[in-house]
Amino acid sequence: MFMPAQKDDAVTASGCKLSHPKMELVYQEYDRSVCSSGMDGKACLLIYGIVIPAGSFVVSGSIVVSNNIISWFEYQGICEESNLNRTLTIFTDSDDQDYD
Repeated sequence: MFMPAQKDDAVTASGCKLSHPKMELVYQEYDRSVCSSGMDGKACLLIYGIVIPAGSFVVSGSIVVSNNIISWFEYQGICEESNLNRTLTIFTDSDDQDYD
């Protein structure tokens, strides 16, 4: 099954403290001995081979993607070295100049 996990190697910007660390999707093995305990083979394959992996991928993937998007927006809004803030600085500095 797939699980969301916090990245250990998340890049931190100097002077920026983000509240949303980056996440990644990791695969985690689960106990498959349930299938040998008398469960029908087709039902076991359907549940443990398709439904659980696909469902956990969709749910966990959505959590990872939404968290990383929030983290990206937070970085762009807070950190001075972000591309958005550098671009805004260029435009605001050029507006302050007199054009005669």
